[in-house]
Amino acid sequence: GLSLSSMTRHAESSEFLAAAKTEAARAVEHRKKVLEHVGAEAFTVDDFHKEEPGDWKHTTGRSDVTPAELQLGKRCHGAHVETLSADITPAGSHYLLIHFDVPLIDPSAYRLKIHGLVDKEVSLSLADIKRRKAQTASVLMACAGNGRMGLTERFTSHVPWGPDAFGCADWTGCSLAELLQEVGVKDGAAQVIFTGADKGVEWNTVDYFRRSLTVEQAMTGHVMLCWQMNGADLLPCHGAPVRIIVPGWYGMASVKWLTSIEITSGGWWGTEMDVYCYRRSRLDPTPLPIEQLPVRAMMAPPGHPDFYSRTRLLAPGVVRVRGKVWPFPSLAPSMPCQLLSADVEVARDSLAPPPRVCGAVHLPLP
Repeated sequence: GLSLSSMTRHAESSEFLAAAKTEAARAVEHRKKVLEHVGAEAFTVDDFHKEEPGDWKHTTGRSDVTPAELQLGKRCHGAHVETLSADITPAGSHYLLIHFDVPLIDPSAYRLKIHGLVDKEVSLSLADIKRRKAQTASVLMACAGNGRMGLTERFTSHVPWGPDAFGCADWTGCSLAELLQEVGVKDGAAQVIFTGADKGVEWNTVDYFRRSLTVEQAMTGHVMLCWQMNGADLLPCHGAPVRIIVPGWYGMASVKWLTSIEITSGGWWGTEMDVYCYRRSRLDPTPLPIEQLPVRAMMAPPGHPDFYSRTRLLAPGVVRVRGKVWPFPSLAPSMPCQLLSADVEVARDSLAPPPRVCGAVHLPLP
């Protein structure tokens, strides 16, 4: 395999960086809407219990993991957080969420259909896509359910994520905006629907995994059709042979095993659009679609783990803790935290869990 240390570092194009600034501005505005709809001041826990008095979807337990959650936890894994010491997450340590089955697609038989409100419908082979101008970008991706197990009331019908549902990889592909410009987007087009080859049942609906962007979002300039991850062809579990990458957004927007791009006049609202929303209750008449990632930071765990409990063990003394921060819109390699001081105090003069970390962490501004 290709070692990360041997990879040639790259610089994102000026067009890509300009699109990043646009996405960052959108992220700020979207966050305001989220807080207005479901923020602590707008919608309290008591408000939720009034709207969902017979709630069965959440639990306040911490050890009541269901058999279904266990199966999802085995199938879908988080990042190995110790890899935060590297700028780029190895493919095997990048978080992985597979909704249905992994389609094994023959690259030689692969076709991507681009259709709908376009001047010229096309069916592209993998070779056709790879002949296009390629670019590589480092993109931080995270699952919309990241940290679910830490919630006071845990949603029990999905993957039991800790804070580790993330990864930052080098993605190589071609520009979606340039491709759409070539096929010609017709007047009246408003929505771009991406369909993957994976099919299953969610919320009592049988469907392929599908997500959409507005035409404006799709044409921003940083969305890519990707065929490589960290300098190697995509693995089947990561969406081979081609997937979409939407930098700055939660991972559900980056549809894997891409088979169709349909441009429509708008109004489509599929299952995966309905699932990934901020909503006050299941019957919320005005759900707000989940879009961009918020600012977050995380420390690489110090010391060494106990195999069974995963408790970290440290020797007495001062330990320097390092981590990463990912700012809007999460496009560059996750940036190192500027750690001024972090004193780890242990309770006795021997190996002793858990440490108490005190000090200040200064994060660079984007």
